[in-house]
Amino acid sequence: MDRRELLQGVRKLVVKIGTAALSDSDGGLDEAKVARLAEQVHALRQRGLRVCVVSSGAIGAGMNALGIRRRPARSPPPSRASHPANPSRKGARRIAMATYVVLTHFTDQGIRTIKSSPQRASQVAEEAKRFGCEMKEIYWTLGQYDIVSIVEAPDDQSLTAFGLWLGSAGNVRTQTMRAFSKADFGAIISKLP
Repeated sequence: MDRRELLQGVRKLVVKIGTAALSDSDGGLDEAKVARLAEQVHALRQRGLRVCVVSSGAIGAGMNALGIRRRPARSPPPSRASHPANPSRKGARRIAMATYVVLTHFTDQGIRTIKSSPQRASQVAEEAKRFGCEMKEIYWTLGQYDIVSIVEAPDDQSLTAFGLWLGSAGNVRTQTMRAFSKADFGAIISKLP
């Protein structure tokens, strides 16, 4: 059985990557290799797979940066509180998410079925997770737009895929704007000459 047949029907995938797969010839982190890996993981996610990457590459990169040539014979146990694979744990790290404001108009179809709008919003929030997105807030509004949502996503591609899926249901048309927090915007303008 070849690899493609073996993976047929799989929806979740855990990928273990060793230090050598992410390192350059000097033992440092090879950014080009990391970028290729990120592209491959993104392609798998676009196909609907949930992908978890596990790597000791950070250990190798850190050792190189600190000038350590060999791993210690024994490592201290990892802290349960900061384990990145379990974000529900107190103190866990999260993937940096970008914030977007989604301005929404009901279509004719959407307004005809307005009574189910709150239920649809709950379903949409659940579906957003499939795309790696999280609907943080949703408001039904008066004025130019019918709904304003705050959505977090790991990247523009994930949000765009989610937006295309949402629009394909035929109930809404959206306009999306990337939003920056005060801290993010401060970092941006600090780069100005």
